[in-house]
Amino acid sequence: MFPILLVIVAVSLYAVIDGLAKVMVQDMDVLQIIWSRFAFALPLLPIIVGRRWPELFHVERPGLQIARGLIPIVAGGAIVLALRVMPLADATALMFVSPLMLTALAVPLLKERVGLHRWSAVTIGFLGVLIIVRPGGGAMQWAALLPLLTAFLYALYQIATRVLSRTAAPLVTFAYMVIVGTAGSTLALPFVWRTPDALGWAMMAASGLLHGLAHYLVTRAFALAPAAILAPFNYAQLIGATAFGYLVFGDLPDRWTIVGALVIVGAGLYVAYRERRRRPLAAIEVAQDS
Repeated sequence: MFPILLVIVAVSLYAVIDGLAKVMVQDMDVLQIIWSRFAFALPLLPIIVGRRWPELFHVERPGLQIARGLIPIVAGGAIVLALRVMPLADATALMFVSPLMLTALAVPLLKERVGLHRWSAVTIGFLGVLIIVRPGGGAMQWAALLPLLTAFLYALYQIATRVLSRTAAPLVTFAYMVIVGTAGSTLALPFVWRTPDALGWAMMAASGLLHGLAHYLVTRAFALAPAAILAPFNYAQLIGATAFGYLVFGDLPDRWTIVGALVIVGAGLYVAYRERRRRPLAAIEVAQDS
C-alpha cells in the first residue's frame, strides 16, 4: 500500500508542476521554465544521494545516462509549449499514450515479445487519441502533436531506464537526470532569460522542488514494488490535472476528451494487466528451462 501511495502523491505533484508551467509560460520562455525544474531540484540531491556520490563516477554506460538526462529537457519543453494553448487535462490525457508507445517500442529496442492482446490494446489506445484530437475538427490544431511528442520521448526515457537499471542503482540514474538536465538547460538560459518578479521566482522554486520530490518518490516506489503493480496508479495524474485546470483556469474537458481519455486509460490498464500476468508466466518458463 505504501508504494502505491508514493506513486499517487508523485503523479499528483506532476499535475501541479504542469499547472504551474501553464501559468508561468504566459510570461517566461519555455526553456527558462524547464531550467527551473532541474536547477531548484539540485538542493535535494545531497539529501537523496547521501553517501553514494562515488557511485556517480563508476557507471558502466555514462553516455546513455547523459542521453537519458537530456530527454526531459525536450519532452518537458514540448508539453510546456503545448500548455500555452491547450487545457491542462487535454494535454495530460494525450500524454498517457506513452505506456502504449513503450509497449510498441519495446519490440524493436528491447527485443520483447508483445502478443495479440497487448497489440490490440495499443491500437485501441491510439483510437482514443484520435477521439481527443478529432483530426479535421480544428479542436487541437498543431498543439496536439506536442503532448504526443512528449509521450514518445518519455517512452524512450523509460526504455533507457530499463536498460540502465541492469547496471546502475535508481538513485544514481536519478542524480544523472537532475545534473544533466540542469547543465543542458543552463546552456540555453542566457538566450531566453526573462527576470521574473517575486511570484515568478516562487513558482520557479516550487516547480523545481516538487519536480525533484516527485521523481524521488517514484524512484522509491519502484524500488519497493513491481512496476506492473504500480503502473495503473499513474493515471491518478489525470484527476489532479483536471482538478488543477478547473480550480485555476476554469477549464473542464469536453465529452470527447473524456471519452478519448477513458479509452486511452482503459487500454493502458489492460496493457498493465497483461504485463502483470506475463511476468509470472515468464518466471515459470525460465524455471522449467533451468
